[in-house]
Amino acid sequence: MPAFRSAKEFPRAPKAEALETLYPALLQALNETNTARGLWRSSMDDKKRIILEVRAEIERLENDLVIEAQTRMQLHAMNEKLLAVLKEVDGFTEEISNSVESAHKTPRTGLSTWIERLKSIKKRWRAFKQRQQSLPVVTDQNTFNG
Repeated sequence: MPAFRSAKEFPRAPKAEALETLYPALLQALNETNTARGLWRSSMDDKKRIILEVRAEIERLENDLVIEAQTRMQLHAMNEKLLAVLKEVDGFTEEISNSVESAHKTPRTGLSTWIERLKSIKKRWRAFKQRQQSLPVVTDQNTFNG
């Protein structure tokens, strides 16, 4: 960018005889100022464009972070439900294992108690399966139905 010439270089009210020699210098200063103004405007337009691009990128990143946070929350909720289900299944398997083990130690006359215990486990298992069918399901990457 050309250097600006100070307005103090030029008189405010030049004498008529000095106008002829002063005019080329004024014209050159005006051209340099206009050139500098054009360069400055171009530079400012570039800076404004860059600022708009950065703002758009920041907005995209913020939107991505919102989606990521929502996804993490959904995954956390799903993990909690899965953990609860696995604990319940583990309880069923432990109870069945204990029932079978105790049945082996029980004489045949005590098998009716064991059968009643198995029926109770079966009822609880069916109720458990029914509850699992009503749990939320992920249908795609962005939705969580429940």
